[in-house]
Amino acid sequence: MNHIFSWGTMNMMKKILLVCWVLVCTLMVVPGVLAGITGTADVSGNPASTLDLTVTGSHSFGDNMAVGVNTNDTANTVNAHVVSNAPWTVDVSDAHVGAAGAAGKMAEWDGSAWVGAGKVLTNALQMSDDGVTYFALSGAGHALFSGIDGTFDYPPFFKQTIAVADTRVVAGHSYRIVTTYTAALV
Repeated sequence: MNHIFSWGTMNMMKKILLVCWVLVCTLMVVPGVLAGITGTADVSGNPASTLDLTVTGSHSFGDNMAVGVNTNDTANTVNAHVVSNAPWTVDVSDAHVGAAGAAGKMAEWDGSAWVGAGKVLTNALQMSDDGVTYFALSGAGHALFSGIDGTFDYPPFFKQTIAVADTRVVAGHSYRIVTTYTAALV
């Protein structure tokens, strides 16, 4: 008996088995054919060196500085906050714009401006990073703090020596200095 294959003459069960067999054979062959072609890409970079300095606070020796050495006994009146991902240094200076020759020295302030021909204290303000070793402030930068990567808070210490020749300024005036902090990566 010669049977010509005819889809119509096959019973339903045979049709399902034939379709399943074709799918299984396809799945065995297709993975190699359908496998995606792969490649690679290099991604590289390097973070930029960053440095941020924020100086907050102020310090007052008060209205009755004594002849001799006056120091701030607490290190929390001024704070230098440093955030960096690289080694850094912070210098301090006095870019004084008041009386001539007064860089590093407290000069007369009338509450809103420097007094042009005002008084200037005899001795320069002294600063320290540890309250033990001090240096005289000047118009040139002097290393105050340094560190490595991270977040740091540093309180500077202040010392002002009052000479007998330093006289009191008139009411409403005081001696004042503005310390300038400059951060740099090293």
